[in-house]
Amino acid sequence: MKNRQLILIFVLYLLLFNNNFYFFQSSIYGLQTQPHLTDRKLCLIILDGLRFDAAVKMPFLNNMYNSDKAVIYKGLCEVPSTSRPGYERILTGTSTKINNIDNNNKHIPSLIPNLFRISKNNRLKTGFCGYFWVEELYPLDIDYSYFYIIRDGTTFEKSVEMIEKYQPDFMVIHPMSIDNFGHKYGGISKEYKEEVKRIDDKIKNLWYLIEKMNYTLMLVSDHGHKDEGGHGDDNPDCLQIPICIISNEINTFSPINNTNTISQTDIAPTICDILGIPKTIYMTGNSLVKHDNQIYLIRKIFSGGIDCNFQDFFNMTSILTYIIIASQTVIYFACMFVAIRLFIIN
Repeated sequence: MKNRQLILIFVLYLLLFNNNFYFFQSSIYGLQTQPHLTDRKLCLIILDGLRFDAAVKMPFLNNMYNSDKAVIYKGLCEVPSTSRPGYERILTGTSTKINNIDNNNKHIPSLIPNLFRISKNNRLKTGFCGYFWVEELYPLDIDYSYFYIIRDGTTFEKSVEMIEKYQPDFMVIHPMSIDNFGHKYGGISKEYKEEVKRIDDKIKNLWYLIEKMNYTLMLVSDHGHKDEGGHGDDNPDCLQIPICIISNEINTFSPINNTNTISQTDIAPTICDILGIPKTIYMTGNSLVKHDNQIYLIRKIFSGGIDCNFQDFFNMTSILTYIIIASQTVIYFACMFVAIRLFIIN
């Protein structure tokens, strides 16, 4: 009898916890624009360590640009110009000051709603082939995945297999070899340039496959490289990155003029508009293909018409989140421990 009562109390506790946490999450993290799903798919390639001046010399990319099938922007990342903060800015659309992923050693999940999660919430399939740090940032948010830890020699091959088998609506590919060559030889070395050209060929072959599947292709970078190699500071060659959109129907997106330098945080809201998924309240960038201020209107409504310091706001909500998760985890395992002891005693 006691065991049944304990089990009933434990089940009621779990239901209460789930409901309370869902309410907290939806009321703070779930503020977003309305979805308007399209029939498009999107493949995002994060070319780790690719600087802007090297990207504009890629033969395939130039061919697509000259054929009016691509638009190329000079983008700026933030300091620190390192990888994990770059992934977070690209995949959440938030400044480092807001998301607080400010170095490569923060091996914790991101609290910001990310493109994988937003896609899944809108019943889109997601895929990723790349470095395992992305899995650390967004655990449980990716439907199909292949992660490497040391070298990425088969990233494009695995990506092709995944696309052919599952055709994810939102697919991210993350090769690391350009960054490796930048560190080893420098950002203006012959070896670095040759590796950029080799990856350009891989991208060309991938495009000829996915263009038949209604994919739009975006090429971006997390950071650049110094002439002598290395990154992390405010060196212009570290901060200047390519942001490129490739599509057979590029003009239907009405992309903004490419003479202006844009932000790395513009990538996520652009992807949201191409896929038709909602933009979140945390996105600080501007869409390159749809020009409205929906997200800013939502922020004003949320803050009662007063401009809100979102760095302070996010710090507060993230602390609350960690406190709630920690306390509920302690209670959960305490209940489990008591239940096991009672079962053993009886």
